[in-house]
Amino acid sequence: MLHSTKIISASLTVAYLALMVSCGEKPQNEDHYFQYIAKESDSIVPFSFQGDIQCLKANIFISDENLYIGLPYYIDTLQGENQIVQKKVGTILFNPVDYGINIDTASYQFIVKDMIAKDENHVYAYPKGLFKLPFIQVLDLNPAHTIVLDHEATYLRDDSLVYCFPTNTYLDVKAKDFEVIYIQHVPFGKYHSILYYWDEPQELPTTSE
Repeated sequence: MLHSTKIISASLTVAYLALMVSCGEKPQNEDHYFQYIAKESDSIVPFSFQGDIQCLKANIFISDENLYIGLPYYIDTLQGENQIVQKKVGTILFNPVDYGINIDTASYQFIVKDMIAKDENHVYAYPKGLFKLPFIQVLDLNPAHTIVLDHEATYLRDDSLVYCFPTNTYLDVKAKDFEVIYIQHVPFGKYHSILYYWDEPQELPTTSE
């Protein structure tokens, strides 16, 4: 049995977010910042600010003494006759206070580059979602005990929960008995005699890498 996490989201119908850059890199169009007209709005407008926007660390920005979570803003563009490519046009800034998030900037850091972060209080995920819509997700994991189980960040685990990042779900397993194995270089979750591909149980093969 699976249960989904509570998603704190704002939808975007003409574009999607993919976290590709952080403060340590110089992003293209880094001076183009956007915001949603309202928390539940689909429409974006240029970000309105009086002073400079500075990157504090990771994907945390500061402007006018306010903190923001920055998510790169991409649109699909046609290249040639039939090739769709992603073009970054700027960064959308979210005020974490509007989403009930209080970030501890001193301890905030990425544990999976550009996708999953934590501070001393919470673990945060920035997945694209099934429909490539932007959202911020506060996970139910204990940041002090959260570890990433595979190099593709398919599974995260703390002392009581196992979270599947691609599907944004928790597995109904005991965390201490869950492990990751690789089959043809693909990570699978293993729980006793059950094998998981993402959050779906599979038949356990007789051999593995």
